[in-house]
Amino acid sequence: GEAFPGPCAPELREIMLFPGRGSRQAVTYAGHKTRFSTLFKENDINIKKKTHACRQYGARAADEAGLPDEDIARLGMWNLSQLQAKYLLTGLKPANLLAMGGWDIQLPHDRYWREAFMVMVPLELI
Repeated sequence: GEAFPGPCAPELREIMLFPGRGSRQAVTYAGHKTRFSTLFKENDINIKKKTHACRQYGARAADEAGLPDEDIARLGMWNLSQLQAKYLLTGLKPANLLAMGGWDIQLPHDRYWREAFMVMVPLELI
């Protein structure tokens, strides 16, 4: 049992998640695009912006975690209108949508259930 190195350990800084031609060389834009194009093709995923797929996920995950749009835009080096138009699924935050639906938006968010959500499905449809 060797202890795992700390997060600032020098040996961790040398690990390349997506190495280039050599293990100590960073991946180029062309190499990154080729790898992601192959990945998407092999998994039957049709996407235009192959090199930005991970950025879209990161922006959406940060949005769902409640990070303010201004902070997400700063981290992704976008202006706010680009972020809201191209990377987030909607310009509306979950709290806005809940308020529009008549829900109490104060934390904790554990009261979002109504009897109308219970639907009995006839057996012949199952």
